[in-house]
Amino acid sequence: MALAYSLFYKFYLGVAAHLQTEPVMDISATNPLCEGPCGSSRVFQAVDPSQIEADPVGRSVPHLSSQQISTGQAMFIDDWPRAEDELFLAFVRSKRAHAKILSVDNSEALTIPGVVEYIDHRDVQGSNLWGMYSPNHEVFASEKVTSYGQVIGGVLAESRDIARRAAQKVKVEYEDLKPILTIKQAIEAKSFHFDPLELHYGDVEAGLQASDHVTEGELSIGGQEHFYLETQSVLVTPKLENDEIELLASSQDLTFLHGEISKIIGVSKNRIVCRTKRNGGGFGGKQTCPLLVCGPAAVAAKKTGKKVRCVFNREEDITITGKRHQMLAKYKVGFMSSGKILALKLDLYANGGYSPDETDSVLTCSILNAVNVYKIPNVHLRGHGCFTNIPARGGLRGYGAPQAIFIIENIMTELAIHTGLEQEQIREMNFQQEGDVNHWNQTLENVNIQKCWDTCVEQSQFQSRKMSVEDFNRKNRWKKRGTAMIPVSFAIGSFPRFLAQAGALVSIYVDGSVLVSHGGVELGQGLHTKMTQVAARALSMPIEKILISETSTDISTNTTALAAGATTVYCSEGLSPLFKDKLLPPMYVIVPSHRLRVPIWTVSVCLLQDFTREEMMIMTFQKNSGKGMDYFSYGAICAEVEIDNLTGEHQVLQVDIVMDVGRSLNPYIDIGQIEGGFVQGYGLMTMEQLKMTTEGQPLNFGPSTYRIPTVRNIPHKFNVTLLKDCPNEKAIYSSKGIGEPPLLLSVAVFLAIKSAIRAVRRDAGLGDHFRLDCPATVESIRLACQDRFTKLLDVDDQPDPAFHVC
Repeated sequence: MALAYSLFYKFYLGVAAHLQTEPVMDISATNPLCEGPCGSSRVFQAVDPSQIEADPVGRSVPHLSSQQISTGQAMFIDDWPRAEDELFLAFVRSKRAHAKILSVDNSEALTIPGVVEYIDHRDVQGSNLWGMYSPNHEVFASEKVTSYGQVIGGVLAESRDIARRAAQKVKVEYEDLKPILTIKQAIEAKSFHFDPLELHYGDVEAGLQASDHVTEGELSIGGQEHFYLETQSVLVTPKLENDEIELLASSQDLTFLHGEISKIIGVSKNRIVCRTKRNGGGFGGKQTCPLLVCGPAAVAAKKTGKKVRCVFNREEDITITGKRHQMLAKYKVGFMSSGKILALKLDLYANGGYSPDETDSVLTCSILNAVNVYKIPNVHLRGHGCFTNIPARGGLRGYGAPQAIFIIENIMTELAIHTGLEQEQIREMNFQQEGDVNHWNQTLENVNIQKCWDTCVEQSQFQSRKMSVEDFNRKNRWKKRGTAMIPVSFAIGSFPRFLAQAGALVSIYVDGSVLVSHGGVELGQGLHTKMTQVAARALSMPIEKILISETSTDISTNTTALAAGATTVYCSEGLSPLFKDKLLPPMYVIVPSHRLRVPIWTVSVCLLQDFTREEMMIMTFQKNSGKGMDYFSYGAICAEVEIDNLTGEHQVLQVDIVMDVGRSLNPYIDIGQIEGGFVQGYGLMTMEQLKMTTEGQPLNFGPSTYRIPTVRNIPHKFNVTLLKDCPNEKAIYSSKGIGEPPLLLSVAVFLAIKSAIRAVRRDAGLGDHFRLDCPATVESIRLACQDRFTKLLDVDDQPDPAFHVC
């Protein structure tokens, strides 16, 4: 209704402008958002002049698979040729969020020509349970379902279409049980997966009492769909003897998949091979979720003795798999009139779905990143994992840190308003300094945040931009602009420490070519390209001579998931001992060595990263002691947006990013990761909204019902700078992990939108303090811009047709 009134008024303003009867201030509503030129810049790190031309490390080498991927020649799971007797698997899925299964009737499905078999929990020869840290997922729901879309059974058929049609014919009778869907409902029902994670630093109560001011509040941030290009996919091939089986799977954690398949089909790990050429994206959604498709497919292949292919369509993928955790924050902050923060008390509630899955780890990451770059002397943090009847939540790029950064940066903005200080001023005065001890008692080294911040202020011309925005807002009534500048810090490392390991196998052939295999998975992020550069430097040979073909558990065993922004570091360090200890010979002795039958051209290593270091991370929440992470990636961003406060639309006018990547292994790839990570985070902040009915049925099925950023949403001016002179001695060739940190930068866009809304509210005589939850959708922006039209409506009493799960 508010939008209908507003659109009619825009029409009126357009006519009035044509007739020149309205003041200039109101005519702005008829103009399109942010007219003007588009553009961008990228500032690279210079290569050391003394570096030889043949050494590719630090140079902008294009992604080695970019041509195949962009022309459609790259092979993904569903591109593999079909075998003549191959079967296709389609799932029978729950139509309830929480219910007992009374009966399953598959008789009609089995009469359809081309249908071969029906499978369910009775066909599992090993365990029907799997899980990352504890077995709590069912391969097939047996007695009851705990989420809409949960897999009950599967139909095997000669074609994909037949299998899907037959699955629709399977009849399931339920006895409905009351579902718990939201964080609020879980809190009321005291429905939690585990006891709270709790971390104390200093004395919070004393800090609050010593503060000049104390403020408290609530904020929520919604979930996010992974929306990788390649959906969950697997091709399972049973071998002819020894119960051997091979899975060609779209997975970013082959070791986890390998181990869980062993348990499910009741076969030892040495009889199973899991491999992948590449994934069509992952973002954390290919870590545990592949078991949802691979587990049933392996059971089917074991039962029938035939190849089984299972590839989700987009609707199946969105309905069945997990998402980013929705979170609710309840906070209390003590601060001085000067702007210095003395205490933070924070309770984080994460909607974990029907299984704990990765909720514990995600909340751990949220707690470790909860204060961002700020020195807060007294902290009490608690993380609560809510048990609800929605698909189990897992990891998604940033892994709990985006939610934490969103919360603390909103708090910093509120404190600036309370104290009357500029937002950038209150942030800067609370920065951590070199040698500070953070809230988990780790001494901070190489703190580059001030350097990132100063560079960003200079390159974005922040002060003049602020003045320009204020001038624009004075002259325009129905369009407003806002700016925000924030710092970010992301802890890089693996927790617990046994995860920080990787293996590598280097095979050198008599023709001078090299085959490298390692435990990391290529998701499109350029891992294989960087690994090729590292190997090329170590072997003093051109990268054209080196090939990384695929990742496979029979070559790289017991590896760690591709996550946390550290995979390149771990895999490269898996290679480094081969070269450091001179286990591999110079290229010119390869052929003579071969003729003398000296087997030195192939070496295999599995290295636990910190075995070579004095410091081991033994971090415990209970004692709040130990070395929590390897190092930190820093960054700063200035964002400027324009909103149409009659429609709620917005456009990002300009973004200036400065990112600390250490010494970049490949500036092309690192800047691409920064740009892509920012845009993905921008979707989380502004438009990606998970919805379901009050019965738990999802309302998002694909791009028509779930909005993700497009070309139109890219900032008009998109400037990215790699920070200079910031080597990182903790990682290979002084580089830093870059996959996760850039996503956190997108919080600045949310805060810039909130700043623009604040300008609207000032025109309406309203206060600067108001709650705006994430995402800042078109609807929420419009309703926050309170004016004569919203006052005509009782917006609080308007029923929402979609049940927002947070």
